[in-house]
Amino acid sequence: MIISDKYKLIFIKVPRTSSTSIESCLSDVLKLSKNPMVHPTNGRHRYMHVGDILLDADVREPYSIDLETHTTAKEAKRLIPKHKWDGYYKCAFVRNPWDWVASQYCWNFWMNRGDYRNYLPKPGDFTAHRAEGVIKLLRGNLANDGDIQTQHSFIYDDAGNLLVDFVGRFEDRNNGLRHIFKMIGAPTQDFNKHIYRTPNSDIGYRDFYTGESRRMVDAALSKDIMAFGYKF
Repeated sequence: MIISDKYKLIFIKVPRTSSTSIESCLSDVLKLSKNPMVHPTNGRHRYMHVGDILLDADVREPYSIDLETHTTAKEAKRLIPKHKWDGYYKCAFVRNPWDWVASQYCWNFWMNRGDYRNYLPKPGDFTAHRAEGVIKLLRGNLANDGDIQTQHSFIYDDAGNLLVDFVGRFEDRNNGLRHIFKMIGAPTQDFNKHIYRTPNSDIGYRDFYTGESRRMVDAALSKDIMAFGYKF
Protein backbone atom coordinates (compact mmCIF):
# COMPACT_ATOMS: atom_id res chain seq x y z
CA MET A 1 0.00 0.00 0.00
CA ILE A 2 0.96 3.63 -0.30
CA ILE A 3 0.42 6.40 2.22
CA SER A 4 1.47 9.80 0.89
CA ASP A 5 1.22 12.67 3.34
CA LYS A 6 2.21 15.21 0.69
CA TYR A 7 -0.63 14.24 -1.66
CA LYS A 8 -2.97 12.99 1.08
CA LEU A 9 -3.36 9.64 -0.65
CA ILE A 10 -3.96 6.13 0.66
CA PHE A 11 -3.73 3.33 -1.90
CA ILE A 12 -5.15 -0.03 -0.80
CA LYS A 13 -3.29 -2.75 -2.66
CA VAL A 14 -5.73 -5.52 -3.61
CA PRO A 15 -3.71 -8.57 -4.77
CA ARG A 16 -3.73 -9.69 -8.43
CA THR A 17 -5.21 -6.43 -9.76
CA SER A 18 -1.93 -5.08 -11.23
CA SER A 19 -1.52 -3.56 -7.77
CA THR A 20 2.30 -3.71 -7.83
CA SER A 21 2.33 -2.14 -11.30
CA ILE A 22 -0.09 0.57 -10.21
CA GLU A 23 1.96 1.14 -7.04
CA SER A 24 5.03 1.56 -9.24
CA CYS A 25 3.26 4.07 -11.49
CA LEU A 26 2.00 6.04 -8.48
CA SER A 27 5.49 5.96 -6.97
CA ASP A 28 7.02 7.33 -10.18
CA VAL A 29 4.57 10.21 -10.43
CA LEU A 30 4.53 11.08 -6.73
CA LYS A 31 8.34 10.80 -6.53
CA LEU A 32 8.36 8.07 -3.90
CA SER A 33 11.26 5.79 -3.09
CA LYS A 34 11.33 2.54 -1.16
CA ASN A 35 14.97 3.20 -0.26
CA PRO A 36 15.09 4.90 3.16
CA MET A 37 18.61 6.20 2.42
CA VAL A 38 17.57 8.30 -0.57
CA HIS A 39 17.88 11.99 0.27
CA PRO A 40 15.73 14.76 -1.21
CA THR A 41 17.28 15.76 -4.53
CA ASN A 42 15.67 17.34 -7.56
CA GLY A 43 12.37 17.56 -5.73
CA ARG A 44 12.39 13.88 -4.83
CA HIS A 45 10.89 13.32 -1.39
CA ARG A 46 12.54 11.00 1.04
CA TYR A 47 10.43 8.09 2.23
CA MET A 48 10.78 5.50 4.95
CA HIS A 49 10.39 1.81 4.22
CA VAL A 50 8.37 -0.29 6.66
CA GLY A 51 7.83 -3.75 5.24
CA ASP A 52 6.78 -3.02 1.66
CA ILE A 53 4.98 0.22 2.51
CA LEU A 54 5.93 3.63 1.19
CA LEU A 55 5.75 6.21 3.97
CA ASP A 56 6.68 9.87 4.24
CA ALA A 57 9.95 10.43 6.10
CA ASP A 58 8.79 13.69 7.64
CA VAL A 59 5.65 12.28 9.25
CA ARG A 60 4.88 13.75 12.65
CA GLU A 61 3.11 10.56 13.76
CA PRO A 62 4.72 7.18 13.08
CA TYR A 63 2.56 4.61 11.32
CA SER A 64 1.96 1.20 12.81
CA ILE A 65 4.41 -1.52 11.78
CA ASP A 66 1.36 -3.77 11.48
CA LEU A 67 0.56 -2.10 8.16
CA GLU A 68 1.60 -4.50 5.40
CA THR A 69 1.73 -4.54 1.62
CA HIS A 70 -1.78 -5.95 1.25
CA THR A 71 -3.39 -4.50 4.36
CA THR A 72 -7.16 -4.33 3.94
CA ALA A 73 -8.99 -1.02 4.13
CA LYS A 74 -10.68 -2.23 7.32
CA GLU A 75 -7.31 -2.83 8.99
CA ALA A 76 -5.78 0.36 7.58
CA LYS A 77 -8.67 2.39 8.99
CA ARG A 78 -7.93 0.91 12.41
CA LEU A 79 -4.17 1.49 12.21
CA ILE A 80 -3.92 4.91 10.52
CA PRO A 81 -4.61 8.06 12.61
CA LYS A 82 -8.29 8.96 12.24
CA HIS A 83 -7.77 12.49 10.93
CA LYS A 84 -5.58 11.11 8.14
CA TRP A 85 -7.91 8.26 7.26
CA ASP A 86 -10.87 10.65 7.16
CA GLY A 87 -9.03 13.40 5.29
CA TYR A 88 -6.98 11.45 2.73
CA TYR A 89 -8.17 10.29 -0.69
CA LYS A 90 -8.50 6.50 -0.52
CA CYS A 91 -8.44 4.33 -3.63
CA ALA A 92 -8.10 0.75 -4.83
CA PHE A 93 -8.49 -1.32 -8.00
CA VAL A 94 -10.54 -4.47 -8.60
CA ARG A 95 -10.68 -7.04 -11.39
CA ASN A 96 -13.24 -9.31 -13.03
CA PRO A 97 -13.69 -12.00 -10.32
CA TRP A 98 -13.29 -14.96 -12.70
CA ASP A 99 -10.16 -13.42 -14.19
CA TRP A 100 -8.94 -12.61 -10.66
CA VAL A 101 -9.27 -16.23 -9.52
CA ALA A 102 -7.53 -17.50 -12.68
CA SER A 103 -4.67 -15.11 -11.95
CA GLN A 104 -4.60 -16.28 -8.32
CA TYR A 105 -4.24 -19.86 -9.53
CA CYS A 106 -1.45 -19.08 -11.99
CA TRP A 107 0.45 -16.96 -9.46
CA ASN A 108 0.17 -19.29 -6.47
CA PHE A 109 0.27 -22.70 -8.14
CA TRP A 110 1.32 -22.60 -11.79
CA MET A 111 4.22 -20.18 -11.46
CA ASN A 112 5.75 -22.15 -8.57
CA ARG A 113 6.88 -24.67 -11.17
CA GLY A 114 10.49 -24.02 -12.05
CA ASP A 115 9.73 -24.86 -15.68
CA TYR A 116 6.36 -23.14 -15.88
CA ARG A 117 7.36 -21.14 -18.97
CA ASN A 118 7.49 -24.41 -20.90
CA TYR A 119 3.95 -25.33 -19.89
CA LEU A 120 1.70 -22.46 -20.82
CA PRO A 121 -1.94 -22.70 -19.71
CA LYS A 122 -4.36 -24.26 -22.16
CA PRO A 123 -8.12 -23.90 -22.57
CA GLY A 124 -9.95 -25.84 -19.89
CA ASP A 125 -6.88 -26.13 -17.63
CA PHE A 126 -8.68 -24.50 -14.70
CA THR A 127 -10.60 -27.57 -13.55
CA ALA A 128 -12.90 -27.91 -10.55
CA HIS A 129 -10.05 -29.52 -8.61
CA ARG A 130 -7.83 -26.50 -9.25
CA ALA A 131 -10.63 -24.07 -8.43
CA GLU A 132 -11.09 -25.91 -5.13
CA GLY A 133 -7.38 -25.37 -4.40
CA VAL A 134 -7.62 -21.62 -4.99
CA ILE A 135 -10.76 -21.29 -2.88
CA LYS A 136 -9.04 -23.20 -0.07
CA LEU A 137 -6.06 -20.84 -0.37
CA LEU A 138 -8.33 -17.78 -0.18
CA ARG A 139 -10.00 -19.17 2.93
CA GLY A 140 -6.60 -19.66 4.53
CA ASN A 141 -6.84 -20.22 8.26
CA LEU A 142 -10.11 -18.37 8.76
CA ALA A 143 -12.14 -19.94 11.54
CA ASN A 144 -15.48 -19.66 9.75
CA ASP A 145 -15.65 -21.93 6.71
CA GLY A 146 -18.04 -19.46 5.10
CA ASP A 147 -15.43 -16.69 5.13
CA ILE A 148 -13.14 -16.16 2.18
CA GLN A 149 -10.69 -13.47 1.15
CA THR A 150 -12.27 -11.61 -1.74
CA GLN A 151 -11.69 -8.25 -3.36
CA HIS A 152 -14.84 -7.17 -1.53
CA SER A 153 -13.20 -8.02 1.80
CA PHE A 154 -10.27 -5.73 0.96
CA ILE A 155 -12.30 -2.55 0.57
CA TYR A 156 -15.56 -3.09 2.50
CA ASP A 157 -16.11 -3.41 6.23
CA ASP A 158 -18.06 -6.20 7.92
CA ALA A 159 -21.29 -4.22 7.68
CA GLY A 160 -20.94 -3.87 3.91
CA ASN A 161 -19.80 -0.24 3.85
CA LEU A 162 -17.36 0.78 1.13
CA LEU A 163 -14.28 2.22 2.84
CA VAL A 164 -12.50 3.84 -0.13
CA ASP A 165 -13.41 6.91 -2.15
CA PHE A 166 -12.65 5.44 -5.55
CA VAL A 167 -12.63 1.90 -6.98
CA GLY A 168 -10.77 1.68 -10.27
CA ARG A 169 -10.89 -1.26 -12.63
CA PHE A 170 -8.02 -3.45 -13.72
CA GLU A 171 -9.51 -3.43 -17.21
CA ASP A 172 -9.42 0.39 -17.36
CA ARG A 173 -6.28 1.22 -15.42
CA ASN A 174 -5.31 4.28 -17.43
CA ASN A 175 -8.55 6.14 -16.82
CA GLY A 176 -8.56 5.04 -13.19
CA LEU A 177 -5.07 6.39 -12.64
CA ARG A 178 -5.87 9.65 -14.43
CA HIS A 179 -8.84 10.10 -12.12
CA ILE A 180 -6.68 9.52 -9.02
CA PHE A 181 -3.99 11.94 -10.20
CA LYS A 182 -6.64 14.58 -10.90
CA MET A 183 -8.25 14.14 -7.48
CA ILE A 184 -4.97 14.53 -5.57
CA GLY A 185 -3.56 17.28 -7.80
CA ALA A 186 -0.62 15.27 -9.17
CA PRO A 187 0.87 15.13 -12.68
CA THR A 188 -0.73 12.54 -14.96
CA GLN A 189 1.09 9.48 -16.26
CA ASP A 190 -0.35 6.55 -18.18
CA PHE A 191 -0.10 3.02 -16.90
CA ASN A 192 2.97 1.81 -18.79
CA LYS A 193 4.19 -1.48 -17.35
CA HIS A 194 2.62 -4.68 -16.10
CA ILE A 195 4.79 -6.31 -13.44
CA TYR A 196 4.23 -9.97 -12.45
CA ARG A 197 1.94 -10.71 -15.40
CA THR A 198 0.59 -14.26 -15.18
CA PRO A 199 0.51 -16.55 -18.23
CA ASN A 200 -3.27 -17.08 -18.18
CA SER A 201 -3.54 -13.58 -19.68
CA ASP A 202 -2.44 -15.04 -23.02
CA ILE A 203 -5.51 -17.23 -23.53
CA GLY A 204 -8.23 -15.22 -21.77
CA TYR A 205 -9.92 -16.32 -18.58
CA ARG A 206 -13.16 -17.51 -20.26
CA ASP A 207 -11.35 -20.24 -22.17
CA PHE A 208 -9.40 -21.20 -19.06
CA TYR A 209 -12.51 -22.38 -17.18
CA THR A 210 -14.67 -25.47 -17.28
CA GLY A 211 -18.40 -25.24 -16.54
CA GLU A 212 -17.93 -26.72 -13.07
CA SER A 213 -15.03 -24.48 -12.06
CA ARG A 214 -16.99 -21.45 -13.19
CA ARG A 215 -19.96 -22.45 -11.01
CA MET A 216 -17.63 -22.86 -8.02
CA VAL A 217 -16.25 -19.36 -8.47
CA ASP A 218 -19.78 -17.99 -8.99
CA ALA A 219 -20.66 -19.22 -5.52
CA ALA A 220 -17.41 -18.41 -3.72
CA LEU A 221 -17.05 -14.86 -5.06
CA SER A 222 -20.70 -13.85 -5.15
CA LYS A 223 -19.98 -10.67 -3.14
CA ASP A 224 -17.41 -9.52 -5.70
CA ILE A 225 -19.74 -10.29 -8.60
CA MET A 226 -22.63 -8.39 -7.05
CA ALA A 227 -20.62 -5.43 -5.68
CA PHE A 228 -18.63 -4.68 -8.82
CA GLY A 229 -21.17 -5.65 -11.51
CA TYR A 230 -18.91 -7.94 -13.51
CA LYS A 231 -20.19 -10.55 -15.98
CA PHE A 232 -18.41 -13.72 -17.01
